[in-house]
Amino acid sequence: MSPTEVVRLIAEADLNNDADAIVALTDASAAEAFKQRQISAVEPAPAEDIKRRAGFRAKLLKFALAKNNEYVLSTVYKVNSLEALRSLPALEVIRRRLREAFRAHSAATRDHLAVVTPIGSITAGPETEYVVVERRSRGPTGPIPPHPLVVEVVVVRRTPEGWRSTLNAGLPCCGRTGLFTIGAENAGLPLPA
Repeated sequence: MSPTEVVRLIAEADLNNDADAIVALTDASAAEAFKQRQISAVEPAPAEDIKRRAGFRAKLLKFALAKNNEYVLSTVYKVNSLEALRSLPALEVIRRRLREAFRAHSAATRDHLAVVTPIGSITAGPETEYVVVERRSRGPTGPIPPHPLVVEVVVVRRTPEGWRSTLNAGLPCCGRTGLFTIGAENAGLPLPA
């Protein structure tokens, strides 16, 4: 399967709310980096950060952060502790994050997500391809003119299992800047000359 086909299948799976299909085409090292960022996001704030705030404000901040972290752990990742999140395989963390994102979208909202079409790829080396995609806004009756099309790049890596996406950008499931915000500049990937 080519890098372009991987991205096409992920875009199709995203429109169908198919987290399993997306996970099957996700690069494991990108998944591990995402998992580590999620763990960091729900770890308790260091005591010195909270101590800098005085009295009631510090207590309120600590309480709010703890409640937010509880919510994220239980609702998004379906675990009851940070340790349980740490024990999940990285690809399972992504699967649960995607399922929650799909659950949170109403059918009407999903109908307005951008249509993503791969239009080509650039070889960055034997292990990396940049797949160029166009994202076009759409409404209930199709593309919304005069909204311009947006061109983005999805990083795809060769793995022992075949080509896998880093889900860095360009796909509705990744959000505007990429679900995992792994781009060439911060993933140690070669930049095109």
